[in-house]
Amino acid sequence: MQYSLYEPQKPHVHKPEEAEKHRKRMFWFRTSILSIALILVVWMLWRVWPTAPGLVIELGVDGELSMDGKPMGVGKEFSFPQLQIGKHIVTAKPVKPVFYITEQTERIDLQYGTRETIKMLEVARCAIDSKPQGAWVVMSHQTEGELLIGKTPIKTVIPYGYYEAILRLPGYPESRTSVLSSESSEIKHFVDFEKLALAEEKSSKLTENFIVSSLPSYAMVKIDNIQITSPKRFLLEGGYHKVCLFSGQTQVICTDVVLPTVGKPVVISWPDNITSPCLYFGEGLYPLPYDIRNITVSPDGSRLLFNTQAGYVNCVDLITGRELWATKLDKAFNGLPAMILGVDDEKVYGSAGIPPGSNWGGPGSTAFAISLETGSEIDVDKLYSGSALPMSPPKFKAGGSQFYGHVWKGPIQPNLSIPKGMEAVVVTGNEVKRFTHEVSYWDEADFLGVSISAKKNWPIFVYQTIQKGYGSGFVDVHVLDTQDAKPIKTGEKDEEVRYYKGSWTNFSGPFPAKGVCFDGGFDTKGTFIMWNDHQIASVAYPSGKIVWKKYVDNVPSQPPTIVSAKGKPVVLLNFKVSPYELQFDLYTGEQIVARSKPQDAVEAIGGEACPGGVFVFPNGKIVSGVKSDANGNFKPTWVKVYDDVLVKASPWGALVILNNTVTLLGSHELAPVMSIKLPGLGSPKEAQIFGNQNDLAIYVGTSCWIVDRYGLVKGYFANVSSLHALESNGHKALLATIGQRQVVIPWP
Repeated sequence: MQYSLYEPQKPHVHKPEEAEKHRKRMFWFRTSILSIALILVVWMLWRVWPTAPGLVIELGVDGELSMDGKPMGVGKEFSFPQLQIGKHIVTAKPVKPVFYITEQTERIDLQYGTRETIKMLEVARCAIDSKPQGAWVVMSHQTEGELLIGKTPIKTVIPYGYYEAILRLPGYPESRTSVLSSESSEIKHFVDFEKLALAEEKSSKLTENFIVSSLPSYAMVKIDNIQITSPKRFLLEGGYHKVCLFSGQTQVICTDVVLPTVGKPVVISWPDNITSPCLYFGEGLYPLPYDIRNITVSPDGSRLLFNTQAGYVNCVDLITGRELWATKLDKAFNGLPAMILGVDDEKVYGSAGIPPGSNWGGPGSTAFAISLETGSEIDVDKLYSGSALPMSPPKFKAGGSQFYGHVWKGPIQPNLSIPKGMEAVVVTGNEVKRFTHEVSYWDEADFLGVSISAKKNWPIFVYQTIQKGYGSGFVDVHVLDTQDAKPIKTGEKDEEVRYYKGSWTNFSGPFPAKGVCFDGGFDTKGTFIMWNDHQIASVAYPSGKIVWKKYVDNVPSQPPTIVSAKGKPVVLLNFKVSPYELQFDLYTGEQIVARSKPQDAVEAIGGEACPGGVFVFPNGKIVSGVKSDANGNFKPTWVKVYDDVLVKASPWGALVILNNTVTLLGSHELAPVMSIKLPGLGSPKEAQIFGNQNDLAIYVGTSCWIVDRYGLVKGYFANVSSLHALESNGHKALLATIGQRQVVIPWP
């Protein structure tokens, strides 16, 4: 049997039932493909075909919504399914007040087919409490500023962001804590002030919380219904009490006081030797002797130092008002003065005897130093050839040397002539060269500074004298050249050289100067720069010829300096008003730069700057929230103008003084954050403000009030004829003339 390799395929014929099923499957397959294609076409058309945009607005609190200036209703959620394309302005205002938010504005740009959701007026819950309750709560935001939100306990809402929660309760330390308000983080903050006070050094539960330490026989203190006519101590209930001071039958002042239960007691005093009425919360008041000379304060502010006609240096504790020690200096006798130059953490130092360089003869002078702790003298006679100047921080340095200059003024008797003398010291390693020069009886003298480059990298000391009396007003410049200094010897055996003789050059000055620019590191081509508030001049040495001189309309905000600008040495002057910066060529005096565009908010706004970006102007205008736009222009967010009302800048912020009330404005919206009632203050036209972060002194007419950060009176003084800040090395107290007596008032 044979098989064929090729056999025709037989046709496959579906059965009728199978053919029907196949037809249906193909129908549904084609239908599905067409449906999917249709859906894709519709979706693509929907994406590209112009359709109106939609918008949903969600508010964190009930608010009034407006869009493009048209009211849209009140609520928390708003839906707009169809809006016109393009830019829209949406504004939301809370129905009930919300801290830091008066309204919020958003600018949106809608396109075809878009659906957007925006959230506005976003806030989180905020709960703040304290023990004891009643603490003032201030929230501080980096850009929005400080805002008073009330007293504890507080339950409110606050916008999202980082804040510093500041809690203040009189009689206790201030609490500052960083807090976060966000969608997932509510603010819950609690402060136990008693624990906070006990955590401070040497704090404990009080057995006495109200002390009257001193009181004249004719005075009376009344706290609540308790009358006190002599020094006494009490343990009273903690919290607010009313304290009144009487002189005879006359009420001097009444004020609130908060008595603590832990920490430090409240102490009030009226020293017997202050005849005018005063109420001071502390014991540090110190009436000065009538023959007082130099006055200074220790770096920590706790000690007052001064010297007297009798040659003593005295130290007083400004916390208790008690004298710690009085040291008599051997060189200062028979009325010869001891002149305090400075004070550091360990000692007070200066010169004793007739001033160095004076032409009064006598036994001469020597440096002294006294231990702050013990009041005992420290042997410094041989330390710097008998000079006190190198004991102070050096202001001028170059080439491994330090340079010191000073004009000593030492009155022997009140209302008599004053012996004066110039002194200069060069210290290079262990080598000390000391120079002195006399000052005429008729002249007032000042040390202006040191120039290095006028003598080609060799120091010259520049002094100035202005003649008084007959021929008054003549200005002379005295220049000491130390290059070829010769030791001055008396011929004694084993003599130690204490003085050197330099070369002095005198010539007429271009104007009464306030200083000389230090030029270390610059080639001035044999000149030095002198300046005062409105003039600046280049003076050739040793001829005294004026190379160039310029006049400026405004007073520089800081002393002129020599700097390098684009490779050229220039004299730089900065101002608070336009032009904000002037640059003069060091050699020709040609004006190179006059910058009139402000670089920061302080320059742009002007006025007197306060903490928190607040600026106060003499005409009663106050601004805050200064921001720059895209073009670099600075504009304030909030502006207030007080007509015929006294507005003053202070270390706390802007103060509005009206109707016996001092109101402190916060930086946010310039809203009040504290009001202090001061009976007798009135509505003054002028006031002087002194202070720091914790206390303010407000001096009006012949009265002075000291208030603390909690708005409580910490001191009141009557019959004050003058008041100024007593500054030394940056540390402050107040020096008041009360009646006929000078009184040092430490900050409470």
